[in-house]
Amino acid sequence: MILENLNTMYKDVNEKTGQIAVEVSKTPQGWNGNIYSLIHNLSDSAMLPIASMVKLRLKTKKMS
Repeated sequence: MILENLNTMYKDVNEKTGQIAVEVSKTPQGWNGNIYSLIHNLSDSAMLPIASMVKLRLKTKKMS
């Protein structure tokens, strides 16, 4: 009886470990493509221009 319970527990743990490995190995697009696209578009349209302006401001201030 104890060995049966341990075998069942061992099989369950192996199954869950396999499921976790599948989830962890997914790319951002495979995990949730819509969220990945949203973040990527936000980065291109907002963050990069702001970062460029900050960098330019710091460079011009350094030259003064």
